[in-house]
Amino acid sequence: MWVEGYSSPTRLLRLPLIMTFFTALTNLATARVVTPLEIEVTIPPVFEVEPPRGELLFTVNHDPMLTSDPVTIPCKADGLPHPTYSWLKDGSPLEVHTANIDDDEEHRLEMAEGEGSLTFNDPRPEDEGIYQCVAENKVGKAFSEIVSLRRAVMGNFLKSEPRVVTATLGQPLSLHCEPPEGYPRPSLHWVLQTSDGGLRSLDSERLTVDEEGTLWFSYITHEDASEDALYACAASSATSGKQMFMVEGEEGEVAFIEEPPTSVPADDYYDVNYEDDLEVTAINLPTEYRMGNWVYLNVSLEAEATTIEEEVAPTTQFVSEEDETVLKGDDVKLYCIFGGNPVPQITWWKESRSDVSEEDLSPLVEQYGKVLHLQDLEEEDMGTYFCSASNEVGDGDKVHEFNVNVEAAPEFVLAPVTMNLPEGDTAIFTCEAEGDPEPIISWYKDGKLLESHENDLEFRELSLDDKAAIACNASNTHGYVYKSVYLNVLSPDDPIKTAREPIALEPKNGLNCRPFILLTYILNDAHNPQVYWYYQMIAQLPTVREKSNYDQSNSKQLVRTLDFVDPGLFR
Repeated sequence: MWVEGYSSPTRLLRLPLIMTFFTALTNLATARVVTPLEIEVTIPPVFEVEPPRGELLFTVNHDPMLTSDPVTIPCKADGLPHPTYSWLKDGSPLEVHTANIDDDEEHRLEMAEGEGSLTFNDPRPEDEGIYQCVAENKVGKAFSEIVSLRRAVMGNFLKSEPRVVTATLGQPLSLHCEPPEGYPRPSLHWVLQTSDGGLRSLDSERLTVDEEGTLWFSYITHEDASEDALYACAASSATSGKQMFMVEGEEGEVAFIEEPPTSVPADDYYDVNYEDDLEVTAINLPTEYRMGNWVYLNVSLEAEATTIEEEVAPTTQFVSEEDETVLKGDDVKLYCIFGGNPVPQITWWKESRSDVSEEDLSPLVEQYGKVLHLQDLEEEDMGTYFCSASNEVGDGDKVHEFNVNVEAAPEFVLAPVTMNLPEGDTAIFTCEAEGDPEPIISWYKDGKLLESHENDLEFRELSLDDKAAIACNASNTHGYVYKSVYLNVLSPDDPIKTAREPIALEPKNGLNCRPFILLTYILNDAHNPQVYWYYQMIAQLPTVREKSNYDQSNSKQLVRTLDFVDPGLFR
């Protein structure tokens, strides 16, 4: 990865920070104006909002007369001076315009004023790539997380005439699906499409769709014959980012709608008959939807048989891979599909039956027992799972086992933090991460890879030349985590340099409130000093109204201004 962290100029201003804080009510006016001091505040860029780690999807409208929905990669940083922004695409500088231009083509890709958020107003296939936001000012240069911008797209089924398949009554059968290409990978299921275009769902304990999209029949009945309908493989993909609903009536009729059933008039449901008060179930579906691989199914009879008389013992049709490696927090589905007549009953268990029993796993079973859906996996879910099948004829031909291994992408246990330390001190940055396999720690200084792979990175006898961007990267085969911080070395001069003349803030328009005093001081926070103000050169101000807060991450010393009836004299 080409993240470089902050890169700082070799010569930096050795100027203390101006920290001005005051408490005042709205509509207060200042009594006099104070000439500003000639001094500059500098803070390196720090990201407030970064691009999402991983992947961001966009779609391209199929209608050339319409523009696609915009997509925005967020980016915003804080710093003094206010940072400027640029972007890298696939490691190279990207030409971006601000939002106030008039040219439509240039307006297609723009950056928001005052921040770095990048918007594609009419995203196109050529916009795919790896993007990284760069925030820069005279103090340093910060690189954001990287994000992969990918087009969500789904192709079409290959054009072909419906194929005729002849099945034997009472015997198992499978129908294979050749899905269209697409990203993300389309979800597959099967429906019956009638000659008038209507759709009918397939919901039976005899029928199961595996993870590859193949439709399995435990055994064939007369009702499976096509007659006036074709079996069709249906592919759906979340390419639009919107939702549709598949509404199914009690007779199996299906319609696809854009709004939930409660908000759409009955006549908008097409083939779903609401006049008979049918119960319907709405299923969320992506809007990109294709059908293909049509099959006309004939059912043949053996020896002129008209009924299913032969019973068949369970035989394996489809099972998942024996070894499954899953990331912590992800889901996995284990398939165990058997043919046979009567329909085989599937039994699941883990390790020894006394470990996790069938009763423990029953809430996780789907598709009439043929799928074990393990969700939000943790380390304790690792182990060997088993399935077997049986029916009235006998037991299945084999007991299948699945070895589930849970690994994890890196996560920070302790991420490095920005440090502000005086010359001569020692800086120790700590970076700890967990994951499986164990993450490898890498350190960067001003974007250059260091030799150390330890959890601690130490800098002794700090000098002003040690100011640098320090970054930690923890990575394994499943990903990485990255954090860039700043080492700020401060001069050990007198912490309080000078103070501006106090400003009296008087109520405006006769408001009944006490006046306030605005106290301004110039602070070098190398020693995290205590700041005291004196009233009328005599007594230290009472501390009960004072709130001092030192924030090492942003180099600020906050002192709350005190309110008095008489401004008096301060120092």
